[in-house]
Amino acid sequence: MKIIGANLGYTEKGMLLNDGGICLLNDDKIVITSEERIIRKKYSGGFTESLKFLLEREKLNIEDIDLFVFSSCCELPRKNLEIDNIPKEKIVYVPSHHLSHAYSSYFSSKFDEALIMVIDNEGNIINDLGKKDFFENELEHMTYYIGKGNKVTFLERDDVKPNKIGIGDAYRYFTHYIGFPSYVYAGKTMGLAPYGVKDKYKDVKIFDFDKKTGHIICKIENNYQNCNIAIKNFFKSAYNIDIIEPRTPIDDISQEYADLAYLIQKELEEILIKKVKYLVNKTGIKKLCIAGGVGLNSVANGRLLRETGIDDIFIVPAAGDTGQCLGNVYYGYYDILNNERKELFNSPYLGFEYSDKEIGSIIKKSSGIIYKKYDNYNDLNKKLALDLSNGKIIARFDGRSEFGPRALGNRSILMDPRKQENKNILNKRVKFRESFRPFAPSVLYEYKNEYFDLDRESPYMLLVAQVKKPNLIPAVTHVDQSARVQTVKKIHNPNYYDLINEFYKLTDIPVLLNTSFNINGEPIVETPEDALNSFKSTNIDELQMGLYLIEKR
Repeated sequence: MKIIGANLGYTEKGMLLNDGGICLLNDDKIVITSEERIIRKKYSGGFTESLKFLLEREKLNIEDIDLFVFSSCCELPRKNLEIDNIPKEKIVYVPSHHLSHAYSSYFSSKFDEALIMVIDNEGNIINDLGKKDFFENELEHMTYYIGKGNKVTFLERDDVKPNKIGIGDAYRYFTHYIGFPSYVYAGKTMGLAPYGVKDKYKDVKIFDFDKKTGHIICKIENNYQNCNIAIKNFFKSAYNIDIIEPRTPIDDISQEYADLAYLIQKELEEILIKKVKYLVNKTGIKKLCIAGGVGLNSVANGRLLRETGIDDIFIVPAAGDTGQCLGNVYYGYYDILNNERKELFNSPYLGFEYSDKEIGSIIKKSSGIIYKKYDNYNDLNKKLALDLSNGKIIARFDGRSEFGPRALGNRSILMDPRKQENKNILNKRVKFRESFRPFAPSVLYEYKNEYFDLDRESPYMLLVAQVKKPNLIPAVTHVDQSARVQTVKKIHNPNYYDLINEFYKLTDIPVLLNTSFNINGEPIVETPEDALNSFKSTNIDELQMGLYLIEKR
């Protein structure tokens, strides 16, 4: 059985969508990539080029696919598909954007029963009132399901009227006001939040929570076309506060904007804690799956795990719309074909892999580099660990690429976490990110609790925990003494595990600084050509690709 899932690039009325992805279930094997990584334009919607790339890599044709499952956002289209040669009898639509998200998380977890929380900016129109613009209708914003066995059933939804917004929208409005001009930069707001003054807006409440119904109400009015006005009006009308004018992306980030970031982050965390406690009390279910873009807020995820009474949590690595393609495959496999539950998702490394033969062929055609091919990973990892301990910046391109926006070792830039200045060195030489944004640690699973307040695995870098030994790993410790942790097990990624272990043998520190292998606003590298081009255009010291170690001539 071969099923392909994808999220569409356009709505029925032609509105462009973001975060396209493609997923193939080929019997028991899942292969996923995103449109952005293929066409090299970040946040690209649709699936046209990624589908072509996938079919070519997997040596398949359209005719070989048994079922195509699509989802959309805002309006659910019934025509104008981007691929005209897909037979219509093979096409199925997931009836709800949020249902696709729910499938992506629950069926990727190992839970037999779980609450599913889907929260994003907006999903599909719930009641089409015939309005011209989608945001003038009622939309999905915050929807909750129960997963049990091979079924997902609707539990409840927080109603959001067209004149109001939801949790994800509120975070987006604040992100825009702070000067990051799109929801895709919400992670910057999360990184800036710890620099805010805690008591600056202590009496301001953005969300109300009805204890009887469990419903969340956002107090900010909907102004889809000018969210800055909505934010200013909220503070003035509700609290008679005149806040600082909205920041433009070229302005300095003053303390006032950090205070706003702290406020929206705190309010997000607290309202989600109230909601999950309510759902646990209502259902008695103590396992939680999360999907939708808000699921990428790793600080909130950590607090939900610690403070709501749940026993366990799972957040799908691509919690945003890129992960819809996986949810769509599950919908086809479980809902349309009614298959029994089985483990299909067992690793975040679900992208493409490139052989040493392919890598070597590309390297040999490239100018301006010198390289050595090692006989085995044991010797290569010892060399890499030594160079890392001596302060070098090393890019790693190895094995199958990661699913989702976090680089988890296979498409990563690595550095020694022991020196505080390494964060600034990496920013100035390669990444050029805002100074307030932290870099993440990859830690050997066995040592997670020694270095972090974390009692379980965090393989997808979606949980934030407090750092227990910040003086030993200052380059990955945020200003509030926290870190977004990736735990690494040998069973999931033996080569990356062994590299960290070799570094541990040299330094007595089982942690590496890990950030995504991308530059200048580009997506994470996908192909060996992408990796070489990025390496040659930056101040990265070394590039490992498979068994090859490459330096500049």
